Amino acid sequence: ELMHSLTPSEARVVDDEQVREVPVAALLPGMLLDVRAGDKLAADGMVERGVSSMDLSLLSGESRPVTVREGDLVYAGTVNLGAPLRVRVTAAGESSRLAGILRDVEQGA
Repeated sequence: ELMHSLTPSEARVVDDEQVREVPVAALLPGMLLDVRAGDKLAADGMVERGVSSMDLSLLSGESRPVTVREGDLVYAGTVNLGAPLRVRVTAAGESSRLAGILRDVEQGA
C-alpha cells in the first residue's frame, strides 16, 4: 500500500524520558514521538520541543525546507532535516492528513 511506502514502519515513542521503538500501527493521539534528523514522520502531530527544518514537499510540493518550532503542526510523510524534535501525535494511520490525501487521489478527486 502506498501509505506504507511513504511513512516509516516504526516510530520512537517517549515514555517517562525512555525512548522505545513501536510499530507505526500502534501509534495513538497523545503519544510523544522522538523525531531525529533524517527521520520521516510517522504521524501527524504538534511540535512540543525543538526547532528544525522540515521537507514538506510530499504534501505541499514546496521544495524549500520549512522551519518548525514549538506549537507548529507537522505531518506524516514529511522529513525532519535538522535538529531533534519532540512531537505530540494528533492523528495517526488512516486519520492522518497523508492518508486523507491518498484517499482523495484514489477516488479521483
